[in-house]
Amino acid sequence: MSAKRNNSDSEKGSKNKSTSSKRSKENENNLKKQVKESKKTLKRVINYPFNSLFKIGALIGILYFSYAYFGNELELKLALLNSFLYFTAVYLGFGLIYTIIIYFIAHYRVKDEEEKRRLKEEQMNWEREKMELQKSKYQEELRMAELRREEELKRFRELNQKKSNELPPREGISYNDFMSGNEDVVDIDSNQQQLVMEDNL
Repeated sequence: MSAKRNNSDSEKGSKNKSTSSKRSKENENNLKKQVKESKKTLKRVINYPFNSLFKIGALIGILYFSYAYFGNELELKLALLNSFLYFTAVYLGFGLIYTIIIYFIAHYRVKDEEEKRRLKEEQMNWEREKMELQKSKYQEELRMAELRREEELKRFRELNQKKSNELPPREGISYNDFMSGNEDVVDIDSNQQQLVMEDNL
């Protein structure tokens, strides 16, 4: 019985370890996925406005070049230079403002992600410690139950021993033989009783 219980305890312990390792792996995979998704969104957020600014700046430069060259009849070099300056002013000016805004947003998001990761790690550590405590508590309960069982068996054996010592042997069978199930003695006694009954007849 104790071997079976030990086997079942070891199986339960291995199952608990496997489930805890699976949970930790799933949590790590979820964290990695969240980090990848956040990086993708940050790239999209950063790249999209710069592409838009480039297109808007190029459009403004082309429109100004068309107005200056065809409308005001400026020289080609001067019109190209002015349109390039307009494009550069729009792209760099708004780009610089946007970069500053993105820097603060990214800084805030990095802090937020680090805080979330720290909280997740703390939660995982807490769950691991909780499982370890439950496991140790369960093992302690099993050990105490085994000790109680051994004490009860010892007490029961002592009581049986006392009863066997107190009771006199009856009809050729001692109490110990009867309790131990000594079939040979029981068969001999039954044969003796049959012989006595035949003699009486």
